[in-house]
Amino acid sequence: MMTQMTLFETVEVAENKKGDIDPLDTLSVKRPDGCTLRHLLYLDNLRERGSVNMLGARPYLVDRFFFDETAAGEILKFWMSTLEERVKRGDKVVGFEDYHD
Repeated sequence: MMTQMTLFETVEVAENKKGDIDPLDTLSVKRPDGCTLRHLLYLDNLRERGSVNMLGARPYLVDRFFFDETAAGEILKFWMSTLEERVKRGDKVVGFEDYHD
Protein backbone atom coordinates (compact mmCIF):
# COMPACT_ATOMS: atom_id res chain seq x y z
CA MET A 1 0.00 0.00 0.00
CA MET A 2 1.36 3.38 -1.03
CA THR A 3 1.25 6.19 1.51
CA GLN A 4 0.87 9.80 0.53
CA MET A 5 3.78 12.03 1.48
CA THR A 6 3.27 15.41 3.04
CA LEU A 7 4.03 18.44 0.94
CA PHE A 8 7.29 19.05 2.77
CA GLU A 9 8.40 15.43 2.28
CA THR A 10 7.55 15.71 -1.43
CA VAL A 11 9.57 18.91 -1.80
CA GLU A 12 12.47 17.49 0.21
CA VAL A 13 12.64 14.36 -1.93
CA ALA A 14 12.48 16.40 -5.13
CA GLU A 15 15.13 18.86 -3.97
CA ASN A 16 17.49 16.20 -2.60
CA LYS A 17 17.74 13.97 -5.67
CA LYS A 18 21.27 14.66 -6.81
CA GLY A 19 22.21 13.83 -10.38
CA ASP A 20 18.62 13.34 -11.53
CA ILE A 21 17.02 15.53 -14.15
CA ASP A 22 14.85 18.13 -12.48
CA PRO A 23 11.29 17.65 -13.78
CA LEU A 24 10.86 21.43 -13.96
CA ASP A 25 13.62 21.55 -16.55
CA THR A 26 11.70 19.16 -18.82
CA LEU A 27 8.74 21.49 -19.27
CA SER A 28 8.14 23.24 -22.59
CA VAL A 29 8.82 26.68 -21.08
CA LYS A 30 12.23 27.64 -19.69
CA ARG A 31 12.21 27.87 -15.91
CA PRO A 32 13.20 31.28 -14.52
CA ASP A 33 16.32 31.53 -12.39
CA GLY A 34 15.54 30.89 -8.75
CA CYS A 35 12.26 29.07 -9.39
CA THR A 36 11.92 25.81 -7.46
CA LEU A 37 9.30 23.18 -6.94
CA ARG A 38 8.54 24.76 -3.57
CA HIS A 39 7.41 27.97 -5.32
CA LEU A 40 5.14 26.13 -7.74
CA LEU A 41 3.60 24.06 -4.96
CA TYR A 42 2.95 27.24 -3.00
CA LEU A 43 1.12 28.73 -6.01
CA ASP A 44 -0.77 25.46 -6.59
CA ASN A 45 -1.96 25.54 -2.99
CA LEU A 46 -2.85 29.23 -3.17
CA ARG A 47 -4.97 28.51 -6.24
CA GLU A 48 -6.67 25.53 -4.60
CA ARG A 49 -7.71 27.61 -1.60
CA GLY A 50 -9.51 29.95 -3.98
CA SER A 51 -8.95 33.02 -1.84
CA VAL A 52 -6.75 34.81 -4.38
CA ASN A 53 -7.20 35.74 -8.02
CA MET A 54 -3.99 34.23 -9.39
CA LEU A 55 -3.42 37.20 -11.69
CA GLY A 56 -2.75 39.11 -8.47
CA ALA A 57 -0.58 36.50 -6.76
CA ARG A 58 2.74 38.28 -7.33
CA PRO A 59 2.67 40.09 -3.95
CA TYR A 60 2.20 36.74 -2.20
CA LEU A 61 5.44 35.46 -3.74
CA VAL A 62 7.21 38.67 -2.77
CA ASP A 63 6.00 38.44 0.84
CA ARG A 64 6.50 34.70 1.28
CA PHE A 65 9.82 34.20 -0.51
CA PHE A 66 11.31 37.73 -0.49
CA PHE A 67 11.55 37.99 -4.26
CA ASP A 68 11.66 41.36 -5.96
CA GLU A 69 8.61 42.22 -8.08
CA THR A 70 10.30 41.25 -11.35
CA ALA A 71 11.44 37.80 -10.17
CA ALA A 72 8.04 37.11 -8.59
CA GLY A 73 6.35 38.09 -11.86
CA GLU A 74 8.58 35.74 -13.87
CA ILE A 75 7.85 32.83 -11.53
CA LEU A 76 4.12 33.54 -11.62
CA LYS A 77 4.23 33.73 -15.42
CA PHE A 78 6.09 30.38 -15.52
CA TRP A 79 3.54 28.82 -13.15
CA MET A 80 0.64 30.05 -15.29
CA SER A 81 2.18 28.97 -18.59
CA THR A 82 3.04 25.47 -17.33
CA LEU A 83 0.02 24.70 -15.14
CA GLU A 84 -1.87 22.70 -17.76
CA GLU A 85 1.25 20.78 -18.80
CA ARG A 86 2.12 19.94 -15.18
CA VAL A 87 -1.43 18.80 -14.45
CA LYS A 88 -1.50 16.55 -17.52
CA ARG A 89 1.69 14.80 -16.54
CA GLY A 90 0.69 14.59 -12.87
CA ASP A 91 3.15 17.11 -11.40
CA LYS A 92 0.58 19.36 -9.77
CA VAL A 93 0.21 18.64 -6.07
CA VAL A 94 -2.99 19.72 -4.33
CA GLY A 95 -4.72 19.19 -1.05
CA PHE A 96 -1.83 19.68 1.34
CA GLU A 97 -3.45 21.62 4.16
CA ASP A 98 -0.18 21.74 6.09
CA TYR A 99 1.32 24.21 3.60
CA HIS A 100 0.21 27.64 4.77
CA ASP A 101 1.41 31.19 4.21
